[in-house]
Amino acid sequence: MTAVDIYILGTGMVGYRQLTRECEQTLERLDLVYVLHPLPEVRAFIRERCESVIDLTGEYGRGRERAESYEAMASRVLDGAAEVDGAVGLAIYGHPTVGVTPTRLV
Repeated sequence: MTAVDIYILGTGMVGYRQLTRECEQTLERLDLVYVLHPLPEVRAFIRERCESVIDLTGEYGRGRERAESYEAMASRVLDGAAEVDGAVGLAIYGHPTVGVTPTRLV
């Protein structure tokens, strides 16, 4: 199995204003960022810092149970990380590891 670099990033609870400087600098270094956030301004903020951004919110509501959606999201991130030579990120609302199934699966 090939080693991959995946960064898990939390945006906080109020848009991108709680994003740390460290998180913002990481976004600027990533080759690809997957985003799971309901606010379009957060997705736009991330797109300003990374050229390749994939929105995962479309994985909800496709006739799937939530658990299936989360597994699909995690699979997309892992598959993308295996295909990209550089580092990949998963930017997610709130805290990146508290109560967030996709980041746990990744």
